[in-house]
Amino acid sequence: MTSVYFHTLFLYTITQKRNYKISRMENEEEKEMDIPEYLKDLFMSYYSEFLLNFGIEELMNSLEE
Repeated sequence: MTSVYFHTLFLYTITQKRNYKISRMENEEEKEMDIPEYLKDLFMSYYSEFLLNFGIEELMNSLEE
């Protein structure tokens, strides 16, 4: 779970320091999102599951060798 936290912190810091604007389409209308809202939405999707599974798979593979 810490890998998800650190990825979130990393993305937040870069996005904020580079002054990115983030938006998404909602009902054919572009809606601007603030950075914390964007990251929350991002990690509620499959990205956090990917990060967690990616780390576990690597660990399992290294134990088998």
